[in-house]
Amino acid sequence: MARMVRKQIVIEPEQETALASLAAERGVSQSELVRQAVDRLLEEAHEAEEKRRNFEELMAFFRKGRDIGLVDENGFKIWDRELGNDWRGRPRHERDRLRSEYIRRGPSRGGAGPCGPLGPALL
Repeated sequence: MARMVRKQIVIEPEQETALASLAAERGVSQSELVRQAVDRLLEEAHEAEEKRRNFEELMAFFRKGRDIGLVDENGFKIWDRELGNDWRGRPRHERDRLRSEYIRRGPSRGGAGPCGPLGPALL
C-alpha cells in the first residue's frame, strides 16, 4: 500500500455519529470511508470538467456552423440539398412551413429531429 498522508478534519457531531455507524456496518475504518468519499468527490469533479470541455467543443461546432452560414441563429440548416434553396431568401411564413415539413419528415427520411439538424439551438 502507498504511504498515507495524515490529515486532520473537523466534522459535526451528527456526522461523526453517522460515520461511526456506517463504518461499523460496512466493517471498515472511518478513515477508509473518508478516503472513499474523497475519491468520489475527485471523480465527480473530473467528470464535471470533462462535460464542461465537451460542451465547449459542441458550442464551438455550433458557432462555426453559424459563422460559415450552415445554420441560422436558431440552429436550422439554411440550405437544403433536397429542396435546393436558400431559406433566407424566402418569406418568413414559407420558411416556417418548409422547416416544419423538414422536421416532420424525421431523420430517417432526410429530415431533422425536433431540435434541427445539428441539435439544440444553444447559440
